[in-house]
Parts: sequence; structure tokens; C-alpha cells
Amino acid sequence: MSKSKSKNEYLIKNNTYLLESAIEDYNPIKNNTYLLESAIEDYNPNNSIARDNNSNLLYFTDTNKKNTSAEQQEILIDKSSIGSEINDIKKVSIIDNSHPAFTKEIFEIMAEDIFESGITPRSEKFVRSKVIPKIGILKTMLWLADVFTTYIGNSNTSIGILHIISHFEYNEIKPIGQTIAMAGFSNKNIEVKDFAIKAFENWNSKESICILQNSETSAKWLNEYLEEVIENLKKHGE
Repeated sequence: MSKSKSKNEYLIKNNTYLLESAIEDYNPIKNNTYLLESAIEDYNPNNSIARDNNSNLLYFTDTNKKNTSAEQQEILIDKSSIGSEINDIKKVSIIDNSHPAFTKEIFEIMAEDIFESGITPRSEKFVRSKVIPKIGILKTMLWLADVFTTYIGNSNTSIGILHIISHFEYNEIKPIGQTIAMAGFSNKNIEVKDFAIKAFENWNSKESICILQNSETSAKWLNEYLEEVIENLKKHGE
């Protein structure tokens, strides 16, 4: 086992920066139902969860109580009112994060995109103008994480996603954006690793120092760039 691999495995085991684990934290049930997280005070593990495809309602059925056609002991929550009920409901996440229509469109855009520093690619404009307004920032990051892991062998896609998330604020996409970037270090393509480092450089957060210190690459020039970013974060990071 290489030194680089060993360090990355240590980081994964001790700091829980594994992309798949981060996604599962938001998706404890792997099906197409909805989950309202524990911010709902009366939610408990015995409740079953269902989705009404014809309305904006989420159904939480208490399975501890005997259900009849007349009395199902359901808690109904209107999804359209979530924005105004932010104090009661902190986060809502769709369990199915694939969004195939968005994936198809972003692939078509990325095929013609140029990913260079200082240039906002069309795929980023698509994410900001079409995807986020439709499903929100959290679900957008979960979707990008799903695309990143599903098509990990497609270097152009990996680079594109890393470039896109690097232009968001650190806390805006935490922790999903950072775990996507962490996964970039495990990619065999050196350019993907380069864009992973650039993401942490752009975020300019001192929280990234520990992550970067436990990462290294086989390319000397990229390790030098990595060390430079670490030193800059120590001096100027927020």
C-alpha cells in the first residue's frame, strides 16, 4: 500500500470525510421516499414515511398505533410551507439524488465547456440558474455528489464538478462540497487532483488545512502546489 493511500484511508476513518458516508448521512433510507430530519420534534424511528406524488404533502404514519381506514394517525406536512417553517424543519432531502434530466443536460453542456481559472463555465451557469432554483442548494450538492461518484471514471465530469463547487462559498456547500473535493484526491487523473486542490484554495478556509496535510500526490509539481496552498491557508485563511 502506498504512503498516499495509507494517509487518505486514515483520514477517511478518523475524520469521516468519505463521500459515500456523507451522502448516507443525508440519506438513511435508500428508496424514493422523503425524509424530514430530526428537527421535527415528534418524528421518531418507528414512523414510516410516504410520499404523495399528487400533492405537496409528506405523510408520517406512526406504526406503533393500530392503523384503520378511519384512523391512520398521520402527521401531514405541507412541503410548500417549508420555507416559512424553517424553525421547525431544518432540512429536507430527497432520497433519490440522481435527477436524470439534470444529469443528461449537464453532460451535454460539459462536453463543450472549458474549465479554466477565471472562467465561469456554462455548466456552472446551468447549476445556478436552473438546478438550484428548482431543488435548492442542499439537494443540488447531493445531486452533484451522486453524479461525481457514479461517473468517477469520467475525468471531464469530475473536473467540471470540482470547478463548479469551487466557486461556491465554503459554508454554503459544507460538508458535501468538501467531501466531493476529498474524493478528487483518490482519482488516478492528475488533473482531477489539481482541481481538487484548487477547490480548497478557492474556499480559503483554515478548516481545510488538516485535510490537505493528510493528502499528497505522486507528481512533484502538484505536491509543491499542495504545500503552497497549505502555507497560504495558514497565513491568510479565514
